Amino acid sequence: MVCHDISWTNIVRIIGVNGCLDWISGFRLNLQASEFYGNLKLYHNYETMRCKLISMFNPLMSDSVRRYSELQRRISPSIQLTTMENKDVFKEDNIQNINYLKNALEFLQYSCEGSKSIQPILFHYSWQFFVAFFTNSLFQWASAPTGHGIHTAKLDALPDLQISFDGGGSFGKLVDCLTVLGIPTFRSSWLPIPENKSLRFEPNSLLNRLPCKVCLPELLDFDVDAFYREVEAKYQSSGYATHMEVRYINREVLGYIMVFVASSIARYRPALWHRVVEGTDELAAKMNHSVMDSYSHYIRGAPSPSIPIDEDHSFINAVKRILELAQNYHYLKEHFDGSFVLTNIDRRLKS
Repeated sequence: MVCHDISWTNIVRIIGVNGCLDWISGFRLNLQASEFYGNLKLYHNYETMRCKLISMFNPLMSDSVRRYSELQRRISPSIQLTTMENKDVFKEDNIQNINYLKNALEFLQYSCEGSKSIQPILFHYSWQFFVAFFTNSLFQWASAPTGHGIHTAKLDALPDLQISFDGGGSFGKLVDCLTVLGIPTFRSSWLPIPENKSLRFEPNSLLNRLPCKVCLPELLDFDVDAFYREVEAKYQSSGYATHMEVRYINREVLGYIMVFVASSIARYRPALWHRVVEGTDELAAKMNHSVMDSYSHYIRGAPSPSIPIDEDHSFINAVKRILELAQNYHYLKEHFDGSFVLTNIDRRLKS
């Protein structure tokens, strides 16, 4: 009997560590993602994509970017549209963004081959480079981030560990980027509201936001689904339907935060991280499970109750879809309402 490779992406080998499935070892991106990003590692292909973004995506985003930049000017580096006015700067930015992507994929390979003691550090750097590739491919910024935008404190014991956000840094750029793309997130100060194929921004007063300072148990218990349900109700009352992508991307953003926290523990408190790897108590085991899910949210797909994974929904695939749609003339002309995840209910019913 011939044994065929099951295509959940090389799925899983069972090992005896904590009774978990070690799907990471030997992981490879699916063919579509591998080809898409492989093409963008070539300068000509990447430059072609950015030129398309400038000609098709920028005109539709100009009002949204201007409004958001005015709101954020005093908080974080101001978001701007990419231009080709200075050819040398444009080329330099392209080269840098391609190298962000190459570094992200190289660290990803190391992550999948590395030991559990350093895995979160490698995954963090991969995700960090990938976020830089994503945010800088679509937009420019008035100044470079000066930090992560996420901070950890009281690292000596898991129950006391604190996580805080300052609204800036590379994480702040990610939140800004998603918000301007019309994707509400649990850490944004603003909710993007479609209006005349553009966006206006309302203060985010939703109850199910993640506070600017939490302890680790609170982060582990944060309910993305509750946030999504509140977002769904909010936008329905304004005449807009929310795609499930809102839920998935927010789970991925939460995974990004969790990997940052795990990398901080692994770097500065390796003995404590060993306890997480071994799942020595209930909180350590809970964090272990959450970190493994976070790796999956980044590269493989969303863990699901009904199937082992949902391959369509990982951060890497979400970025791929956004970049594809942002240079798709038909989508931008016929279906774009200012947001990549919100649709006018009347228009949806007509179509």
